[in-house]
Amino acid sequence: MLYKIFNQKIIFFFGLVMSTLLAACVFLVQHGAQLTTYFTGKTDSTSQRAFMYETIFQLCKEHYFLGVGIGVTPKFVFTALYGTSNIPDSMQRTMSAHNLWLSNLSDVGLIGFFPFVLLVIWFIVHAMKLYVQNKQLLAAIPICILIAFAAISFGSSSIFEMRIVWLGLGLALTIISLAEQKRDLQIT
Repeated sequence: MLYKIFNQKIIFFFGLVMSTLLAACVFLVQHGAQLTTYFTGKTDSTSQRAFMYETIFQLCKEHYFLGVGIGVTPKFVFTALYGTSNIPDSMQRTMSAHNLWLSNLSDVGLIGFFPFVLLVIWFIVHAMKLYVQNKQLLAAIPICILIAFAAISFGSSSIFEMRIVWLGLGLALTIISLAEQKRDLQIT
């Protein structure tokens, strides 16, 4: 609806960007101090993540990058953090690797990690090709989803439980697939 109000795409895009920046500025003015504590007041959490990353990489090396088995990495992380792999009944869940890439590498090793990397490379190549060929707002969505996925996959503690991430990747793959089908129909 907003697009119909503005006849030119550049005006619409500029208005969208400016209104987003204005909203972000208002939000930062109201919640700036609280946001600052999120990033500066977590020294224990940051050092704990670094310790987990070191532990998982060491685990990969100990198993010659062949993997420890799907879903086994959290047990090793829990043991490294708490000294035992006996999970108390009161605990809702164990600690994950906090890094999708390291978790996959330690779970399935290089042999299983390689197809995942190929899938991500395929995704990046096709998303970029779609954007270069179309240069439309819809063509930029897969790239935006990829950027969000990259950010989430390095820092999230529970990416496997975040259904919205996987739905977003599915949406991006659907957009790429439909655009390629449309292009193939136009060629024939």
